[in-house]
Amino acid sequence: MRAHVKGFDVKLEDQTDSWQMLALQGAARRAILGQLTKIPLGEIKYYKHRGHGVNGVANAWVSRTGYTGEDGFEVYVPRAEAEKTVGSAAGGGKPRGLAPIGLGARDTLRLEAGMPLYGHELADDINPIEAGLDFAVKFVEGKDFIGRKALEAGENQQMPPVVGLRAEQAGAAAGLQRSCSRRRGGRLRLLGDPLAHPACQHWDRVRRVRRGGPGDKLEIDVRGSREPAVVVPLPFYKRAK
Repeated sequence: MRAHVKGFDVKLEDQTDSWQMLALQGAARRAILGQLTKIPLGEIKYYKHRGHGVNGVANAWVSRTGYTGEDGFEVYVPRAEAEKTVGSAAGGGKPRGLAPIGLGARDTLRLEAGMPLYGHELADDINPIEAGLDFAVKFVEGKDFIGRKALEAGENQQMPPVVGLRAEQAGAAAGLQRSCSRRRGGRLRLLGDPLAHPACQHWDRVRRVRRGGPGDKLEIDVRGSREPAVVVPLPFYKRAK
């Protein structure tokens, strides 16, 4: 980024360590957050944000985003105000069943919702088009952007697509769950079915298949054992709107 600001009247400052983000997801998210802010939460559209003011912090922001497949909000506060904000949310949300979760649970939820994660379905060598994010990439004639030439070159755009897998035997699901949770400390499934994802067997790389559409039968390698599975459409779960 620093290389690209040369020649512009721009000052680039990394403030990552100066801010904290609190994600509030689930059915009671608006009621809980509404106790901490006067921002009209119902007016915030999906993937939009509003400021300012949360829990007495004047420069806090709220966005209607999240990575769980559910409707929710994310609150951005200065790092010095983070502990107080979390404490207020936890205290006000406890009667409504609010509980903290970690990255293992987040990975389970985003997996079921078919959301790509950087380092898995999206990476330095897996571009946004390959990851199914082509809706966010627009090639407008005469309009340039950083990375356009690399995307247009299409060097890797013939990679096999990511698909969903439904294991047909309970033993396969258990093996997949152990394989996934061993790396992240999380559960593989919440939906009650033995679900898998090509990214799941080894969390460090996405797994893709060269052939296989919905309904096709495949085999998956679960700790050295070949188990039957069927290709299913993504996402595994889609919330009701």
